[in-house]
Amino acid sequence: MARDRLRDGRVKSSVARAGDREFSAPNGLLPGRIQADKSAMTSFELVLLGGFQARAAGRVIDVPGRKERALLALLALPPGERRSRHRLAGLLWGDRGDKRAGDSLRQAILRVRKAFDLVQPLPLLTDRGSVTLDRAAVAVDVQDFEQLVA
Repeated sequence: MARDRLRDGRVKSSVARAGDREFSAPNGLLPGRIQADKSAMTSFELVLLGGFQARAAGRVIDVPGRKERALLALLALPPGERRSRHRLAGLLWGDRGDKRAGDSLRQAILRVRKAFDLVQPLPLLTDRGSVTLDRAAVAVDVQDFEQLVA
């Protein structure tokens, strides 16, 4: 790995070699290292930039349905923030009556839980009035990006 340092000691870029290929990353961060560090701390990762993807332990999790993916995206920004079931139902199924929207939200939560059946601990936390993504169990690429550019 080669590093170019600026006068103030900051790393300008890094290069890693894998066989005959070179991989570069700005600010001295190597893509593989970011993912490895994150996966050691969290059991679940959501990728929202460039298309939706859910991963656990390096394996892609199939999250069925646009509404289920939209529910996870709403909960992911920022994770750990409690969202009322009523508000989520209104955002995702506002064209339906309150009862039908609430029923649709319950069904979507069940489908998400079923998709996450092998993820431990389960990152989706629910109670009678709210739904939350566990901040300690979830890494979100949007937050990682915001921290890197800040």
